[in-house]
Parts: sequence; structure tokens; C-alpha cells
Amino acid sequence: DAGGRDGHHELVQLAPEADAVEVQSTKVLQAPGYNGTGKDWALIKLAQPIDQPTLKIATDGAYDEGTFTVAGWGADKEGGSQQRHLLKADVPFVSDADCQGAYGNLVADEELCAGLLDTGGVDSCQGDSGGPMFRKDDADEWVQVGIVSWGQGCARPNYPGVYTQVSHFAGDIASAADSL
Repeated sequence: DAGGRDGHHELVQLAPEADAVEVQSTKVLQAPGYNGTGKDWALIKLAQPIDQPTLKIATDGAYDEGTFTVAGWGADKEGGSQQRHLLKADVPFVSDADCQGAYGNLVADEELCAGLLDTGGVDSCQGDSGGPMFRKDDADEWVQVGIVSWGQGCARPNYPGVYTQVSHFAGDIASAADSL
């Protein structure tokens, strides 16, 4: 089933079990023009500041290829349940041409694809949407290049995961953050 990989949460949990930090959200700002295809990003304003590490975002396409890491609490297999512990996986870049061949409706300027195209087996899944896809930059620091968006099932051969291309929206995201 093609489609989003998320659910809406009112609380953001930032640490496992007893060390959890829960903060109420006060506003959700959805990408201007979002209609279910492309432009799949949003910002959540929290009721109070938190002291947790964050990823810087890619501001150009320099890091939009290579091997990425995805992380989330979503299902660990298609049809599976949400996870109690944060999981991560490494996924290789898939070209726009190959991804377009798989889906036919890729918004190439706004979306990136990643996964094991020929064999499948590694992917983000339902419940991971909104989570980060990241990699190291030239300074050996982590940078967020994607946001888990959608795919055909999870980890299927010939159907890579589709991610919002953060570098395309970096200016819009910064402006939206300033407005919050």
C-alpha cells in the first residue's frame, strides 16, 4: 500500500523509558501548499525549550547522495507494530530515474529515494514518517538530508523509500522556524 508512514503525536518523546522528556506541542506548522504529494514537511512548536541535541539541515544538494542513516520508532517490518526502542538503518541513495521507474509519480525536485533497490530488506516503515534521514558532511558532522515520507510497503525489492529532500526546502524551513 503506497502512502505516508506516520501517525500524529501530541507529545514528543526524546529519550527512552525512565529518562523520557515529554513536552506538549503548541502549534503544528505544515508546509505551505502541501496537498499529499511532495512538500511533505512540518514544524512543531513546543511549549517550552528542551536541552537535546539537534541535527543541522542540508542547505544545498552536496550531501543528497551516498549512504544515509534513517531512524525511528516505526514498524520493524511491513505490517509490524511500533517499536519501544529507537531503531536505525543504513540505506543507499537511489537515483531519481530509478525511483521514478519504480513509482511513476516522484516529485524529483522535492523528494529523494533510498534503499536496496534490487533486493529490498532495509527501509523505513509505517510510524517512521517525519523522522530524519542523515549522513556525515565533509566536516564529519551529521546533517539531515531527508525526512521519512512514503513508499510502497516496507523494504520491498524495486520500491525504495521516498524522503522529503531537505535541501530543496531549507530556506522555507528556516523562514517557517523564524515565524514560530
